[in-house]
Amino acid sequence: MPEWRIVACALAMCGIQVCYAAQINMGTAELLLLGISERAVSLAWLAGPLSGLIVQPLVGYASDSCTSALGRRRPFLIAGSLFTAVALLLFSNATALAAYLVPEERSMRVALVIAILSFFLLDFSIQAIQAPLRALVTDVVPRRQRSLANAYIGVFTGLGNLIGGLLTALKLTALIPIFQTDIQALFSIAALVLILTVAICVFVTTETPLRAAGYRPVAGVAGAEDLNYDGSPQRASPTSNTDLDGSLLLPAPPQQESQSTWVSLVTTLKGIPRPFWQVFAVQLCTWVGFFTLFVYVNTWVGRNVYLGNGRDPRGTPGRATFEKGVKLGGKGNAMTAVVTLAYSLALPRLLERFGTTFVYAFSQVVEAACLLCAPLLRGVPGQVEPSVELRLATVADIGLFGIVWATTMGVPWTLVGNALDSDPWYAQRVGLFTTLFNASQSFPQLIVAFAAPFILSMVQNDIAWVMFTGGICAALGALLVVFLRVDVFEGEEVAVIGEEED
Repeated sequence: MPEWRIVACALAMCGIQVCYAAQINMGTAELLLLGISERAVSLAWLAGPLSGLIVQPLVGYASDSCTSALGRRRPFLIAGSLFTAVALLLFSNATALAAYLVPEERSMRVALVIAILSFFLLDFSIQAIQAPLRALVTDVVPRRQRSLANAYIGVFTGLGNLIGGLLTALKLTALIPIFQTDIQALFSIAALVLILTVAICVFVTTETPLRAAGYRPVAGVAGAEDLNYDGSPQRASPTSNTDLDGSLLLPAPPQQESQSTWVSLVTTLKGIPRPFWQVFAVQLCTWVGFFTLFVYVNTWVGRNVYLGNGRDPRGTPGRATFEKGVKLGGKGNAMTAVVTLAYSLALPRLLERFGTTFVYAFSQVVEAACLLCAPLLRGVPGQVEPSVELRLATVADIGLFGIVWATTMGVPWTLVGNALDSDPWYAQRVGLFTTLFNASQSFPQLIVAFAAPFILSMVQNDIAWVMFTGGICAALGALLVVFLRVDVFEGEEVAVIGEEED
């Protein structure tokens, strides 16, 4: 597959990540401003795991059997991007919209309701883009180039984070005076970038349409003998999972299965190739750590490093100090993006030289170290602002997460894609099982969302200790990488960025 087409396919991840960066950088701070408590804010972030556990499997299942002329995945990319744009605009304009709809004395409460609802819509709709995009990459990119495609996804993840972080650090209302607040400008730009990148992906990527067929295909076995619905043998087409006109064939309907639904489900899950579950276990640990960072990183900088107060009214010294910390957190996230971008470019060669186990374990160690350091990076009471050394250490601590981001955006998904591809039945249902794998990222978010208030109640609301707990889980992930031997890449030829297929 030409490398430029792989780039265009992966480009949609840049738009997705700009939206995530906007949400991560400004979401918690805006919710605090609207009156939500520090303990309750993690519950608002339940949108992410709920959408991952509910929306992604539904979207994955639906896309596997979608018979649209556009293909199986692209209709969901289009719909998801439109809903995401609406959610971004609603969240960033919640205060203005509430002021227009209700009297002033009720506007703050209504604004918070609008913000929370749009926050949930944002996560649900982004998941409706992300799951089909991952499945699309597995569908259209040849196996040898799959690590290359996932490396580009890592590159665009870093680029999206960089754009979002830099935009957060800028005074956007001074540059674009048509907006009243920076969050309105940031979220509007994020919506525009998403629409443009998804449009390029949809336009350039070619999918083979799926249509219902009268027999159950066995993907990847040329000339295999298949069964009609009545059980009689039937000769498959030369490509096995395509009809004579080139259309992909839809598997037999569920009622034809001899087993009950639950027995079939258990059998299916048990039969998934072992590397799938190995990587799943590591991702559970990785994302417990990630979620503590996503929810609290900018608030941590504003409160623990700058000693500001995000709940003070705008214009007060405590609020101004807190906002300076949020801006520094945005710079740290921009540094994360730069590191992600650079490390993603180097990742295929690192995998080729050092092997998957070392590279994957190293990323987990970096994540653990960054999060375990959070309680140590703290301002001094009475300071006007943090020292230069403390600010540099804070930005470096956040920035090193780029190594983790680049690795987790590429390595686990390549391993899982290859594991599913090793079995024809699972390869045919890659949309469903890639969304099942996403539960390894969603379930940890539920754990953090419910555990964080309990941890905060024991440590006087010091969010650094929530991040510290995430670091312990990341360290466990490093041990799992080593002891479970997640090394599918070993001995396998890997495509490298800039190296065209013959």
